[in-house]
Parts: sequence; C-alpha cells; structure tokens
Amino acid sequence: MEKVSIDIKSPKEKLGMYHCYSGFCNLFVADEIDEAIFNFNLSLMQYLPDDEVAYRAWSNLGLGLAYKSKGDKKQSLLFADEATKILKSASQSESTDTELEMDIFIDTLSVYYELGEYQLGIDLGDFVLEKVAGGGNCYGVD
Repeated sequence: MEKVSIDIKSPKEKLGMYHCYSGFCNLFVADEIDEAIFNFNLSLMQYLPDDEVAYRAWSNLGLGLAYKSKGDKKQSLLFADEATKILKSASQSESTDTELEMDIFIDTLSVYYELGEYQLGIDLGDFVLEKVAGGGNCYGVD
C-alpha cells in the first residue's frame, strides 16, 4: 500500500483519488475487503455531489465490488446503481475521461451479470451503446 504515490499535500480531490486507488489495492491486491470499504468511503467523503464524476463513480463501483465479495447482494446493487446514476447524470459537455467512464460501465455490467440482474445489465448496455454509437461520437459499434 505504501507504493501508491500521489501528492496528497494539496486539494481534497487528490486525497479522494488516493483513497480510491487504495481501496482497489485493498480489494484486489491485499484481499482486505473491510479496509477497501473504508478507503472507498473516505474517497467519497472528499467530493461534493458535482465534483469529480469519474472518481465518485469509481469509488461507488468499488463499494459495489467489495460488497459483492462479501456476499451482500443488496449493498452491491445499491452502489453499482449509484455508480451508473452518477455517470448517466454527468452532462454531455462535462470533460470526463471517456475510457475510465466506459471501464466503469463495463465493470458495472459485469456486477449486474454476476448478481443475476440481467435486465439491469441489458438496460445499461443499451445506454452505453447509445452513448458510444450515437450523438456524433467517433466510435463505431459492429
């Protein structure tokens, strides 16, 4: 964990990023689920509702994955849905990291699939396809 290095001397946003990355390290590298949940919550505490869309969504997805690992379907769905809601509500003109945004959508689709929530996955998949193929984006979908 000590190897996660970002300058945390300044804004709360960087501290939020640090805790988000730490949460994923706890979850997937150290297999410390409760510590991951703690870090994702600390990350979310750094942002206002309209701040840093990608990291708020990513931290919510991390919480969904952590609760899925604990076998808590209800909490897992709650946080996966929140990640989706954050990304869907982001304005089209907002500058977000499109690759990170798509990664979060795809990871959320896998959470829905693994939890047997197929209709939620289909609905999210339709939204993602419309987002990448419609609206003048340069992406093509085969």
